[in-house]
Amino acid sequence: LSRRLLVLLDGTRTQADLLAALQKMQQAGFVVLTQGQEPDEQKTAAILAAELEQIMQFFVRAALLH
Repeated sequence: LSRRLLVLLDGTRTQADLLAALQKMQQAGFVVLTQGQEPDEQKTAAILAAELEQIMQFFVRAALLH
């Protein structure tokens, strides 16, 4: 997921844009959130938002973003 997100970080997208891109990836099957039954749309958005925040914090700590 981090690699897929990294290519989107070109400075033209907001955090909302990035979240929407992650949601599209999940809907297309490129991102699997759980094994078995998929959570509903609201839970999916919350999970992806939390993942996005964690990944962005990792990129900041790794000095990939400032």
